Amino acid sequence: IGQINVGEQRAKALQRRAEAYETNERYEDGLSDWKALREIARDAAMRQQSTRGVQRCEKVLGIGQPVRRPTPAAAAPAAEDLANVFASISISTVKSGNPTILTSHTENSVAVAEMRLKEQARRTEDDQRLAMHDQVDAQLRQWKDGKQQNLRALLSSVHLLLPNFTPIGIHEIIEASKVKRAYMRTIAKLHPDKLAKGVDLRTSMVSSSVFTVLNEAWDAFKAQEGVS
Repeated sequence: IGQINVGEQRAKALQRRAEAYETNERYEDGLSDWKALREIARDAAMRQQSTRGVQRCEKVLGIGQPVRRPTPAAAAPAAEDLANVFASISISTVKSGNPTILTSHTENSVAVAEMRLKEQARRTEDDQRLAMHDQVDAQLRQWKDGKQQNLRALLSSVHLLLPNFTPIGIHEIIEASKVKRAYMRTIAKLHPDKLAKGVDLRTSMVSSSVFTVLNEAWDAFKAQEGVS
């Protein structure tokens, strides 16, 4: 019975999870896994791939800038706490017509309700992303199969995945300078911060992955063609 290479198994698991995080636009988690993979990878190709993964995630998150995390929302006040607050309001305060205390707690209750709705919406979207992951991943693999490093072929077929993109003919991107212009225009539309508000989830997931694939192909193209 052959021995199981635990290190290799862990490296492959980290790679698969990092790719899944990127597909689901969980760039902070993806960055963490790519960094972990870079530390343990023994194979030169895998180290190079993990380095590119780190660079992609840092590019989306902001290279050299700390990731701003939202300030934790205040916990919803317990029912007994609210009861104590209202019990502490004197009858004279109520009769005076001063609405300050009641208004403050009403606003807090509205804010808590909005926070919960947003959190529920986020969880629902995460569930939808997981449900769609395999389907989107299969479409992406079919699209890039055999042409991961061929920027011209990738650019000329983006519209097959994203029908709202205007097709780019191979004859339009023969020259390196035209390839660069087409790449810049395409990547600008695919950047997570540039997607139209309200875009459907599939388009968002596919755009994120195509953005990643084109960035990798662009790096290879620059090395092959000697452009910057």
